[in-house]
Amino acid sequence: MTLDDLVAECWFDLPAIRKRLVGRDAVRRIVVDAVQDWCPEYLSACHDNQQQNVYAADLTRKLEQRYAGQEYGFVFMSIVLAAVISAVVQWLVKWWLDNHFNRMRMQVWQRELSA
Repeated sequence: MTLDDLVAECWFDLPAIRKRLVGRDAVRRIVVDAVQDWCPEYLSACHDNQQQNVYAADLTRKLEQRYAGQEYGFVFMSIVLAAVISAVVQWLVKWWLDNHFNRMRMQVWQRELSA
């Protein structure tokens, strides 16, 4: 699995209306930024869903701040973009927790993106 495969899986699972409004390129940028900002140590230390939700909310907020005011000037689009960011982060948390190999893949992609 490559990072592009991850983006494609995430795109496939996102709600149709939201992803179509922001577009595939925006979803790709969001996924790549989320992978770069991923903190496996914190998420590994989470013992319950509430702690996982706190991590997801924190990462979502960080990404929303990064995209605030960029190329999406309309309030409506900002709201849709925030919803897509939240959905992407929630999807990535579930994906990361589903399989130990996914955790290793995430680490490899982080190294590739930081190089």
